[in-house]
Amino acid sequence: MQRGDKVGKIVLAAPHSLLSAHPQLVPALERGYCVEAFFENRLSNWRLQQLWQSRDVDVIIFYGPIVAAAQLAGLPPRKFALIFINPPYSLPDSLSKDPMCMQLKTGSEGFQLHMWGQGEKYAELVCQLIMGLYSIVQVDFTNTNFTEKEKEVLGMLLQGLRDDYIARALFISPKTVRNHISNMLRKVRVDSRTQLVLWALSRHFQD
Repeated sequence: MQRGDKVGKIVLAAPHSLLSAHPQLVPALERGYCVEAFFENRLSNWRLQQLWQSRDVDVIIFYGPIVAAAQLAGLPPRKFALIFINPPYSLPDSLSKDPMCMQLKTGSEGFQLHMWGQGEKYAELVCQLIMGLYSIVQVDFTNTNFTEKEKEVLGMLLQGLRDDYIARALFISPKTVRNHISNMLRKVRVDSRTQLVLWALSRHFQD
């Protein structure tokens, strides 16, 4: 969603059970990104070090118990964004020198997402992850005062679509798309697209 910021190679490391529980996840990611997936019950120390030191990786996504907390201790500085989905343990404070830029939690569906990196650049990727895991994201627009067109724009943002595609789909200009987004930011009192996405996803998970 952040214009001009292209996401490079994505690595997804997850247990075998993810394939049967969420078979649509990898195809959903592959529609917009170059994805390398590793499906193992536990990522070996050798594999983790190899991925961590890779120079062509832009994002690493760890799902569930694919790595142990002890394996994360003492890892060298990284240059890629890092996403943990449903980690079964508390993440170590020493994991990153960067502040966490995204955090989603819900008790009803047992979903957690933690992310370090440039939030605006990777907000689109987070949307694709959510769509791949849940297929449909329904947002409660109660008390938002959004127009119908703003709701359509936000719905497309939550599908991980870019401004130019949204503009073509709704027969409006990219500038008008950006104006709708700016209006929604003001109405829900947030400062960025990432925060708007997090606001919308939080309302979905609260239902």
